[in-house]
Amino acid sequence: MGPAPSPIRKSLIAAALAATLALSTNQPASAQYSPSPYYGQPPASPPNNAFQNNRIQLNNRYRQLLESARRLIGEGRPQNALPVLAEAAAINSRDPEVHFWRGLALDKLSDYKDAVKSYAHCLTMAKTAGMDSSELRINLGNTLVKLNYLNEALFDYQRAIEITPTSGLPHLYLGRLYLIKTDYNLALDEFRKCESLNYHDTYLPFFKSLAYTGLKRYGDAQEELRPLLTSFSKTGTPDLFRLASTLDSTLSKELEAEAKTKSGNKNRERQTRSGRDSD
Repeated sequence: MGPAPSPIRKSLIAAALAATLALSTNQPASAQYSPSPYYGQPPASPPNNAFQNNRIQLNNRYRQLLESARRLIGEGRPQNALPVLAEAAAINSRDPEVHFWRGLALDKLSDYKDAVKSYAHCLTMAKTAGMDSSELRINLGNTLVKLNYLNEALFDYQRAIEITPTSGLPHLYLGRLYLIKTDYNLALDEFRKCESLNYHDTYLPFFKSLAYTGLKRYGDAQEELRPLLTSFSKTGTPDLFRLASTLDSTLSKELEAEAKTKSGNKNRERQTRSGRDSD
């Protein structure tokens, strides 16, 4: 059994998880609830001509239900979206998209186990049709993290990167996962990849600061926090400002303790040299 985590490491993990929650609740609706990657895909092969008109009507109703569910989730009413999605699934349960939105609604309701089941069902159907998706992999990974299935989430984030290698978003979440696993060098590498891909999320400096803190590079960690501690941040992103302020206070204490330790070491060295000289 390895050594127990230090208090600062425990606080880092807690801060990363708190930032994760804030990240999911403060993103704009357009970022949180982008259309399913399966939007517009034909739900099934067209039937014979005798049922063509009825099928067209059902398909139109199906698309209307999915659009209604997407809107309800975007408005913060996932509980109202579930019966709408149940009706859509009754029309066509073979389309991956209905399971994608059901997984997202359940995720927002903190029903993570059932959300994973819906995402996994969506993924199985999508892969059968040759339609894997970065968005689905990220959503599935995020839900697995909430269930503490970190290795499984790692696979899905890495798969998302393979699908969309030019996107910084999966690197952000993979870096956050490495923070939770206390792999700070790997986390920092992923956050730097975000920057190299010109992906600049509001929380990226905070996550980088956490990685630097884990590496005991407290000065670099405080430097990352500077843009998050402005009056603009205080009013524009209050949750992030609070997280950054708490971390900044912790870093200041660590730097002060380091300075005292160095000063004490220098005094002892001078005393030792002085004793030798007197001899």
